[in-house]
Order: sequence, then C-alpha cells, then structure tokens
Amino acid sequence: MENFEKTPLDQLEEAGVILSKRGWRWLYLCLTFFIGVITVLLLLTKGEYGWTLFLAIPFTVSFVMGFIGAPKPETGCVTILVRSLIGLLITGALLMAAGAEGGICFLMAAGLLILPTGLGLFFGRLLGSAHLQTNKMYILGLFILINPSTLTYDLLDHSQVEATTTTEIIINAADTMIWKKLTQKVEFNKSNNFFLKAGISYPLDMELQQVDNQYFLKCNTTNGFANLRVDTLIQNKKMVFKPEQEVVPMREMSIYPKIDAPHLHGYFENQYGMFEIEPLSAGQCRVRAQTHYTYRITPVWYWALWSDYLVDKMHQNVLNKIKMDCE
Repeated sequence: MENFEKTPLDQLEEAGVILSKRGWRWLYLCLTFFIGVITVLLLLTKGEYGWTLFLAIPFTVSFVMGFIGAPKPETGCVTILVRSLIGLLITGALLMAAGAEGGICFLMAAGLLILPTGLGLFFGRLLGSAHLQTNKMYILGLFILINPSTLTYDLLDHSQVEATTTTEIIINAADTMIWKKLTQKVEFNKSNNFFLKAGISYPLDMELQQVDNQYFLKCNTTNGFANLRVDTLIQNKKMVFKPEQEVVPMREMSIYPKIDAPHLHGYFENQYGMFEIEPLSAGQCRVRAQTHYTYRITPVWYWALWSDYLVDKMHQNVLNKIKMDCE
C-alpha cells in the first residue's frame, strides 16, 4: 500500500489548529443562523416596513421550505406552498400575540406576499433538486443572507414619497349652499368600508371655528381629535387646511385594547387637505376633496394602491354626506 506524505495543512487539521471541512461548514451555518436571528431582532426593534418584511423574509421562508422538500419526490409544490403560507401565518400570529403588530397591516400585505413566496418556493426546489459540486448548504446560506442585506437598505433609506388623492362629486345645489354647509358643523355617516370600520381613521364630524384671527377646521375622527389650521379660505370656492399635529392614521386590529405598532408613527403623514367648489350651472357644482400626504413604506408601487384607495374611500364618505345634506 502506497503511503502518502501528509501535507502541512493535514497536520495542522489533525492537531486542531485549523478547522476541518466539516468544521468550516458548521461554523458557516452557525454564523448564518446568528445573522438571521440578529436581522429579525433588528426588524422588530426598529420597526422598518420595507423590502425585508414584505419581500425578503417571505422569499426566504418559502425558499427554505422548498429546499428541504425538494429531495422528496412525493412532496408536491402545492404541499410545500401551503407549508410556506402556514409558516408566514404563524410568524404573523406570533407578532400579533406579542403586541408588535395588528391584523390590518397583514391583511393589506397579503397580496404582496404571494409573489416572493412563489419565487422562493420555485428557486428552493430548483436548488434542492440540482446536482452540484459545491455543498448546497453554502448556497442556502447565501440566500438567507438576503435578509440582512435588504434590512441594511431599509435602515439607511429614509426617503419619503409624496402623493395626492383627489375625489370629485357632482352636487345639485348652488355654490353658496355648498359653502354654507362646509363652513358649518357637519356630522358624517359611519363608513361601510371594511378597512375604515376596522380601524383606518376617518372624520366623524367637522366644524369651522375662528380663534383670534385664525380659522381652524376641528374634526373628531374615529381615532381621536384633529385640529386643522386653515391657510386658504376663499368664499364659495376653496378651503385649504393643514394638521397642527400628527393625526393618528389608524387603530390596529388586535387582541389587546391598544397596541403601539411602529408603522403608526411617521410612515403616513397628512400634509394638507382641500375642498374646492367648481360651479357647473346655477344649480349644480363639482366639489373636490383632495389630500396631499407622504409615506415611506416600500415597495412604493404596492402601498400607493392601498393609500390612494383608502384616502378616496374617506373622501367619498365626507362628500356623500355633503351632497345628501345639500340636495
């Protein structure tokens, strides 16, 4: 039998000075796991709502499920997809049980979670079934490291998106009558919209008041009081107002009486609102309600749809009451 002379690296490995291949593998997996735990803890404490929470984590969960189930031919894609969704639901339930999140956010995010969950499942099964020279666990770890990468971006990105939602309605009444209604106390009907009923803020009443030489539009909302400073007041035409302090955007659905989720502060801010009356004839006018706001929840393209939809529903509730009272 031929004897091979041991290399210095072999001698160091046997002496315990350097790690063996298995040792390096375990060290890599432990470091990956540690980084993953730190990522989740930072996400919970910092409360960042962006690429990590809505895309990277759903992708990773389904990727791991697909990777683990790939070597078993009897485990179909549908089964793994269901397991992935159950994993996401359990994660959401734990956050709600801990009082860190509420149900409205998860319901609105449901449509966004489908794409990364499906992609994660596809790539997980693809990698798990592939015949590679490199140990698959190293590649699995690289995919898991997507999460701290996206979280770093979310923590550093403080940019805000400006948006404006405008809603119009035709009211069969003179501009003077509509203006009189807008400048008196108005009590609005309760909304039938599910999300507004569940906790999204909308006004219950409003009244124009003068304090010294300044006009204010004072509103009681479903989640508190809003004091709006009127900056522009053109009789029978336009009223522009701005909030004096932060207006609570929503009250989360939760098993607890009150939770203080991070996305309730600074993620959606109302910059100004406006009523505008445009006469179409002697007895008919077009009335516009407009809200200009900023938000910093990403991906922007998805949350823009929700914010525009909900602000429009709030506008409709206000304008329909004005129309009902004037006609």
